[in-house]
Amino acid sequence: MELPWEMRILFSEKGIEKVHDINETLGKYGELSAWKLVEITHKEDTPWAYSYN
Repeated sequence: MELPWEMRILFSEKGIEKVHDINETLGKYGELSAWKLVEITHKEDTPWAYSYN
């Protein structure tokens, strides 16, 4: 039986830091809609704009 993804992250190298980063990101962006996230991430001069042709 495989561990749940949360436990696999927690027990991985730097797992506590990763879980902290995930929680911080969810706290900042977790309430936003998918469309709002697209609006934020797909602006000019963002990594998305440079990688999308």
